Amino acid sequence: MTTYGSPQATPVCAPFDLDRDNPDLARVLVLGWQQYRRQILPRLWILVPIVLANMFVATIPSLWPDWYRSGLVVIALYLAAALITKWSLSLVYIATAHLVEESLWGTEIGLKDAVRRSLRRFWPVIGMTILKAFILCFLFLLLLIPGIIYSGYYQFTIFAVMLRGVSGRKAMSYSKKLVEGQWWLLLLYGLALYVIYYVLVIPFTISTFFMPWFPWSFVIIMTIAQVLGYMGSVTFIVWFLNIDYRRHPEWVADRMGLTNEGTDETVDPLDLTSEA
Repeated sequence: MTTYGSPQATPVCAPFDLDRDNPDLARVLVLGWQQYRRQILPRLWILVPIVLANMFVATIPSLWPDWYRSGLVVIALYLAAALITKWSLSLVYIATAHLVEESLWGTEIGLKDAVRRSLRRFWPVIGMTILKAFILCFLFLLLLIPGIIYSGYYQFTIFAVMLRGVSGRKAMSYSKKLVEGQWWLLLLYGLALYVIYYVLVIPFTISTFFMPWFPWSFVIIMTIAQVLGYMGSVTFIVWFLNIDYRRHPEWVADRMGLTNEGTDETVDPLDLTSEA
């Protein structure tokens, strides 16, 4: 099982002010922008081609409405292209999560190490995504209110799989433990982050309705929108870390090189039976 990173670097203070009564949303936004600028902008040569490929594959049905009538080979090729491009984005996002967390602690792990970690967590992330979607769809079909409630509880499951090495029910329990006692607060803060994300993306989306239809112009504009909107994706990683560290201040102290009450005791932040 993967634990939190070892104390490779000792910053002057933790990335967040853990003494605040509520999560520091302003700090999350500032750190999200800083990490986007530090981790993503220098690596646009990786992100842009992958996003461009995703947008191109997504426009194929509108450019070629009868593509599915062209035989099994064409259908198989299209579905393979769609999976490869989507999975490539997932790999990039997992690697980004590891780059961001280590960077917040003053450690630069390097692209190769981030990719290696991403490959290790890729299939658990895919499996968790499918499992979460199935459970939430079932709850929404059963009753609307339970679906809404548990979608809030399970909002951090993918991050737990990416960064904490858990999966399945343990990832869901991990996420629920982070949310317990602050469901409404995290819902409101999460909605605020989504609003910021859509503020970045929507102007580009709206602009496509007021221009002549040219496939490549649409693909390019939406690629720009998605690359800018990726700042929101980075901010959600920082948001998870903010909530996670607040629930596990013992581990934060441990990583900073401090000890618990003057002893050498260490804390396992993946122990879901302990009190937060």
